[in-house]
Amino acid sequence: MAASDRAWPLDEQTHAREVRPASALSTARKRGGAPSVPTRWLTRLETFLKGQGALALEPNAAAGWAASLDQPEEDPKPWGRPAPSPPIAARPRRLTVSDATQLIADPYAFYASRILGLRALDEVDADIGAREYGTLVHHAMRYFLTGLGAGWPGATAARELWDRACAVALQKEAVHPGVLAFWQPRMARMGDFVIAEEEKLRTQTGLIRCLTEHDGRIMLELPGGEVEITAKADRLDELAGGGWRILDYKTGQVPAEKKVVDGAAPQLALEAMILESGGYPLIAKDAQAEALVYWKLSGGEKPGEEKTLKPIADNGARYADLARMRIAALAERMLLGAAPFESHPHPARTTPSDDYDHLARVDEWSSGDGDTE
Repeated sequence: MAASDRAWPLDEQTHAREVRPASALSTARKRGGAPSVPTRWLTRLETFLKGQGALALEPNAAAGWAASLDQPEEDPKPWGRPAPSPPIAARPRRLTVSDATQLIADPYAFYASRILGLRALDEVDADIGAREYGTLVHHAMRYFLTGLGAGWPGATAARELWDRACAVALQKEAVHPGVLAFWQPRMARMGDFVIAEEEKLRTQTGLIRCLTEHDGRIMLELPGGEVEITAKADRLDELAGGGWRILDYKTGQVPAEKKVVDGAAPQLALEAMILESGGYPLIAKDAQAEALVYWKLSGGEKPGEEKTLKPIADNGARYADLARMRIAALAERMLLGAAPFESHPHPARTTPSDDYDHLARVDEWSSGDGDTE
């Protein structure tokens, strides 16, 4: 029973606590994070007892009850690495390229996202960061390429088109004026790189057509059933020589070539697999991926950088063929089989975000020496 000094007269407060044969008297040490002062009747009671031969209120077991509620019967032990294994019927039969990357690096995050359907909420008043910048760059590139077409209008016209594309993208994203002042110069510097590369592609290499943000899909026929693989390619270029160039924009770190070869960064290889399987509308079923390309678009001191991967790995197998073999094995094991969705099973493989690490209690079971990175 809570009673402040203003609630009752002092004698009524005291009487209310004498109607039972035993009472436990307590007072909060802090209220709202600030030190509190005990009520007057409790202070007067303690003062009275001290004057009666140094008497005092006896400690009551109730003081430890709250702490006991959180105290386990046995010594606490760290929780193990989670590895849930839901029934096969609950596992999805459709994988996006992004899903595949997540499933390879952190199966538990895939489980939480795709099977449990959990999504991280944006922080209140969160700063605009790398994710939003990446979205902005992708929008600007799409507007620019749609207006540019396959021909080359000249550097001046291309620059005007780039500036308009950036303005539309910035307006669409409703960028805060303070952030706008930071991003506009970066977008302008990025345009120098983009325009130079587009001119070279159209006047030297030869471009027949360019498809942007193009959706593709194929069905994998596996012993355990069918699994659909889907992708949205940032850009597909049909070159004058007859082959196709698959291009992915990165505003952050570009994957190392070794990660592409060993399958840890499967995006471009999977898009090549879909292309060569006839999975992209408007593209011939016998199309071949001639080059896999990353564009790092930072807009910084070095505004842009191109990294080209030939579609042949060191062991002689084509990236598309390796991707098909690996994605089939992954789907058979994780989606059509009963393999557990372990949290961070491969220490060297990282995920784009750590949204599900708190759910997996990574800090509790990891050794803390970087084994989850």
